[in-house]
Formats: sequence, C-alpha cells, structure tokens
Amino acid sequence: MLRQDGRQALAAALPKESKSPEKRKSVGWRKQHETCEMASGPANIPEFGTVKEPDGFKALYAMDAYQHVKPNAYPAVLLTAGVNDPRVAPWQAAKMTARLQASTTSGKPVLLRVDYDAGHGLGSTKSQRDTEQADEFCFLFWQFGVSGFQPAK
Repeated sequence: MLRQDGRQALAAALPKESKSPEKRKSVGWRKQHETCEMASGPANIPEFGTVKEPDGFKALYAMDAYQHVKPNAYPAVLLTAGVNDPRVAPWQAAKMTARLQASTTSGKPVLLRVDYDAGHGLGSTKSQRDTEQADEFCFLFWQFGVSGFQPAK
C-alpha cells in the first residue's frame, strides 16, 4: 500500500537497483521533482533540494517513484489520497495509480482509495483513520487469500 504522504514505499514494486541502502530512504515518493512548484513545496527545498540546481534535480529524480515505473509484473497495490490534503495534491496518487495500471503485466489490481473528507492524516478523525485502516487490511486479506475476504463466486 502507498499512502498519499508517500512514506510507505512501493519497494516491492521498484527495480532491485532502487533498493540499495543509499536509495532506500527515498523509495516511495511520487512526482517528487514537481513538489518544488506546489504550494507546500518551498518548505521542502532545504531538505530535498530544488530542480533548479543540477544536484537537486538528480536527487529529486532518483527519489521520484513515478519516473521509475516501467512495464513489470507489479504486485497488487492500493494507493490512498485525501482530497483536502494541503501538503500532497490528490492528483499525485491518481497519476501514480494510472501509471501503475498501465505498466503492470501481472494482472493484479492497482486501486486508488479516495477519502473526500480527509487531508494529510493529522486532521483526520479517529473514525476516518479506523475506516482507512480497515480498508487497507481488507485489501491485504483479499490479496493474501484469507477466507471471508474473497469475492463471492
């Protein structure tokens, strides 16, 4: 699963060379090189760099999971987005979902869960967090073949 904040990685889906120890901390970010232009982007420049400098561009490109999606047999993926997120635009998760759907050769689902009442998580109610976590566990149980979580035949 990949949460909208990008911190939970698509590590299993990325090529092996992306999993080296020096790159591991950056796996999972989507469209990172575009974040400098977003409303919350300037605050991230001291930590992540800027596309306006060659080293910053290289670093941002290296951690941009979207740019590294290639035709591959990806595992089942559930991405999440909160429409009211002031830090990560919900279109980022939608664009990553579309890219993975177009690139996977495994036949496994790539789904996007959108919460129209949520943001970046900090302002979510306990009920919203519980519902999101329940959806995530249901997705995992479905994919792991747990009885009671499989589609009716």
